[in-house]
This record gives sequence, structure tokens and C-alpha cells, in this order.
Amino acid sequence: MAATAEEFFVAVRDDDMDKAMTCLSEDFQASTPLAELRRFLDANGLNRFREARWASRSRNGNQGTLSGSITVDSGGVVPLAVGMVKGASGWKIHTIQKPAAGVQTAQGSAAGSRRG
Repeated sequence: MAATAEEFFVAVRDDDMDKAMTCLSEDFQASTPLAELRRFLDANGLNRFREARWASRSRNGNQGTLSGSITVDSGGVVPLAVGMVKGASGWKIHTIQKPAAGVQTAQGSAAGSRRG
């Protein structure tokens, strides 16, 4: 699982999106247009990948999760959870989740956005 995730982020960093796409599940590719994926990667600095550190790895049958962080070339750290699925061609990325930064309320909006 970790090898596939790191292969993906290296390909993104090297602007080899054809290679990066081979690391994604069919469902991921079908549900996320390439332009949207690029915006997410660029907006979160993931296109400047330096290294990954996976604090935990779990597997349940043909599904798995990597939780940890990506360090980018500026030294910044981006926490991530990467959901994986295993098919005939090996492990593929099914989801990439990045927690929202900043103060959040239970409803997900910024705590300071209330007027009163």
C-alpha cells in the first residue's frame, strides 16, 4: 500500500499525471476529473512531495488505510489518510482525505464566522 501511495505522490511531483493515474482505482478515476484532482493536489502543496511518513496502516481484506503525513519541499507537513483497494493489478488509491485546517465547529464552519 505505502509503495503505491508514494509512487503516486512522486509521479505528481514530477508532473507525470499519466503515471499517477495508474495508481488510482477505477472508481477514483471515474468520480474525480483530472482538473479537480490537480486543483486539490496543487492547493494542498502535494505536488511538492518530498517524503511520506505513515503512522498507521490497516488492512481488512481487499481494503486498507494509510494514515500519516506528507512532507513537502518547503518543510511543511500535510496530514493525510489514504484509502486503498486491492484488485487484480495490486493496491490502488481509492480516496485521499486531508483534514481541514483551522478552528472548526461541529458543523464544519470556521468558529470565528458567527456574527453576534
